[in-house]
Amino acid sequence: MRTIGEKELKIIRVRFVYRVLQKVTLRGDPLPLIRGVFGKKLRRIACVTKKPDCNDCTLTDICPYTNLFKTGYLTSHRATKPVPFVPYFPYNTGEIEEKEPLSIEFVLVGVGIGYLPFMVQAMRSFRRFAGGEIEYQGMDFFDVTSDRWVGPASVAEAIKSAFGLSRLHRDDVPDEVVLDFVTPTRIMTRNGLVTEPDFQTIIRRIVRRINMFAEHERLEPIIFESIADGLDGVKVVESHLSWVRRRRRTSQGGSQDMSGFVGTVRFRGELRKWWGMLKFGEFLNIGKGTSFGSGKYIMTVPMSSMVRDVDIIGDGRQN
Repeated sequence: MRTIGEKELKIIRVRFVYRVLQKVTLRGDPLPLIRGVFGKKLRRIACVTKKPDCNDCTLTDICPYTNLFKTGYLTSHRATKPVPFVPYFPYNTGEIEEKEPLSIEFVLVGVGIGYLPFMVQAMRSFRRFAGGEIEYQGMDFFDVTSDRWVGPASVAEAIKSAFGLSRLHRDDVPDEVVLDFVTPTRIMTRNGLVTEPDFQTIIRRIVRRINMFAEHERLEPIIFESIADGLDGVKVVESHLSWVRRRRRTSQGGSQDMSGFVGTVRFRGELRKWWGMLKFGEFLNIGKGTSFGSGKYIMTVPMSSMVRDVDIIGDGRQN
């Protein structure tokens, strides 16, 4: 499969680990709160002028805050640059007791990786959270080769772990995969909101997401038509999706619709060509509101597909 030119888009996945000092009580979706607190702490660390806002600031193009968080202020880009991070909070509602671990995950994309030192300083200063108190313990990075978390890690080690789409391709892939959409996923097409996505819609949104970053990093885009052959052969065989209504308050005092579908979709077909693309989308998220954690899915292989693969291997050995 074609990747993004000689230099492909790179990402890193990190998690910040804390110890709970005073019981944390989770209600609703904490990701907008996490994002907001992170933004405030990042601005406090990064801002040189100490102005109340970024209007008329001459340093926006080199400022860690505007490059990571307020990309609309960047003047060196014709269009608004996508926010180069994706947060994930791997907990449901409930309570996390004292002395238990708590972690907050981020994926940093492209040039955003270079601002990891500022992110670390901002995340180290997290103290009060969801009615409780937490204490910073360290940072881990995700090693895509071994498919596991490694840490505690230094900033240099985490940056060195960066990987691109080409690292995710496999030849030995199953013929079925389940995408579990764990945060509301909001996809708009010319026909309106998508409530039951097909495989082509998923791949098209992943390509669009990659190309949004590629445009601003002067990388060669992926031409969807060049990889589209065979997409129609991958079918939805099972779907358990529901629509979740959600709104968030904006910093201007208004509100934004963050509603979307959650649940699982099971696809069957020849997946080898798009396996790496699906894995990349698992890290990048898809649809609207990705910098708020929306559009997160987790890939799993159904047991029935594993059994068929074992049977095929067994038959081959018998012959």
